Formats: sequence, C-alpha cells, structure tokens
Amino acid sequence: MSHRENDLSCIPTNIEESRIISNTSIESKFSSKVTFSAGSVAFEHKSNETDGLTEEKEYHQVVINDNSSSSGADDREGWDNKIQFLMGVISYAVGLGNVWRFPYLCQKNGGGAFLIPYCIMMFVEGTPLFLVELGIGQKLRLGPVGVWNEIHPYFGGQKVVLSIMIGVGVSAAIVSFLVALYYNVIITWCIYYLYRSFDINLPWSSCPEINGSVVEECRISSSTTSYFWNREAINTSESIGDFGGFVPHMTVSLILAWVLIYLCVMRGIKSSGKACPVMYLTATFPYAVTTIFLIRSLMLDGAAEGLKYMMNPDVSSIFFF
Repeated sequence: MSHRENDLSCIPTNIEESRIISNTSIESKFSSKVTFSAGSVAFEHKSNETDGLTEEKEYHQVVINDNSSSSGADDREGWDNKIQFLMGVISYAVGLGNVWRFPYLCQKNGGGAFLIPYCIMMFVEGTPLFLVELGIGQKLRLGPVGVWNEIHPYFGGQKVVLSIMIGVGVSAAIVSFLVALYYNVIITWCIYYLYRSFDINLPWSSCPEINGSVVEECRISSSTTSYFWNREAINTSESIGDFGGFVPHMTVSLILAWVLIYLCVMRGIKSSGKACPVMYLTATFPYAVTTIFLIRSLMLDGAAEGLKYMMNPDVSSIFFF
C-alpha cells in the first residue's frame, strides 16, 4: 500500500468498533481498531469470552508499513494557507537585486533593449526551472540532496547514476551557501546605511571637514556619495595587495545581519511565515521601494530624457558587447 496512490489524510486516524454478543451461558465481546499514520496502517482486534467461570482473551495486531515513503517528509511543517505559500515564493524570487542591480544592468546594456533578451530567457529558461524546482519540492517535501536521492530510481537506480543525481543536490546546496555569503554582505551594507540615514545631516550629502577645511580627496572626487562609500563605509584599501583590517561598523552590521537571518529561519516556516510577519515584509518591501524610487525619479531633473532613453532602445547593444 502506498500513500501516494491512496491519500489517507482525509480518513480519521482512529476507527473503533465494539460488539457484545451474549446468550444464557456465554458472553462475548469484540473490539476492532484501525489506526492510520504516515506511511502505515495498523489493525487491532480484541476478543473476550466469559462463561461465568473462565475468561479467554485474544489480541491480534497487524501493521502495514509503506517503506517507499520518506520517513521525515511527512513530519515537515506545512503552510497554513495559499497566501503564506504565495508570499514565501515571492520572497524567494524577488529580492534586493531587483531594486539595486536590475535597473543598473538595464541602463548599462542598452536601456529598453535589455528587456528583450531578459524576457525571452525568463520565459524560456527561468520560469520553467523555477516551476520544476517548486513542483519537486512540494511533491517530495525534502531537501536538495534528499530530492535527488528520491528521484534517482526513475533513472535506473544504478550506483553511478545515483552518485550523479545526488551530486546535483549537493551542487544546489553549495550554490545556495555561496549566494547566502555574498548576499548577507549586501544586507550588511543596507543595515549600515539605514543606521547612518538617521543622522541629522546625511553623511553622503556633503564632504566632511577637518580643522575647518574640506577633505581634499572628497573635493576632487566624482561625488560625495562615492567618497562616503569608499572611505567611510567600506574603507577601501590603497591597493589590492593591502588587505587592510576589520572595519568595526561593518563587522557589527554583518554580525547583526547573520543574527537576523538565524532568527528568521531557526524554526523553519514557523518563524518566517506563521509566528511573525517577516515573510510578508520581505515579499512586499521590494515593490514598495521600487515604487518610491519611481516616484522620486520622475520628480528629478532629466526624468524625461531617462524615459526617452528607455522607450527608444539601442537594439545594436544586444548583438555587440
């Protein structure tokens, strides 16, 4: 019996039936119980006969296990409703890159022309892979390594094939780990800028002064924001051979970023989606920030020229790099 073929989730976990049959000399009692659990069905039958002098008892139990199912898959926490799942998917697909990196790449690679290959690859490759990943995860309810370990019998079940399939899952886990490393650095920058934005005068709006005079490096710099980024935020070293040292404020911001990530994932979806509104914030925040940037950009000088550049794409930039 396989719970994949027969969904037992809608059947009560315990079904009991008892009967008493009696006559003038013998009284019989029968009790039956059926218990459904993840991947197994248990049948219990008890009988008790008495004739006034002696008593006979019988007990039978049969347990049918479905060994084809994964033991830990059904114990995983599930979403309460479709809204939680939708918000989780949006949080997974939309992030800070949509706010700070995509507009830059679009402007650098021909404006509106960049959207042509982007949309083609999104519908041809990105969306199908995304849906396949979601479908496999929802069906098997396992991690990346466990998923491919479960899938491998469909490819022949040989040891060579098995190692290759598990390698796909291990590679996916390594990629996620590497992405988390550099993405947390970006979150660190955001935390530091958020902290400094509460200053009365924004530190990147003007050049700092030392002994009543403007810092020369900032004065000849291309912009005050560039000086703040390179000298105060990350404190760029003079050369690639100079490793520099720890930047205290960035170190504290990085530790805070990792602590926040741990608090969000320490209990799985209970902490990220059910017990706190973190998931709802991460799902809607990029859209809110993008809308604010759009409104602010339209109020700046040269907004019309920027829209004109976007609406008149340079198609030649697609074919010549």
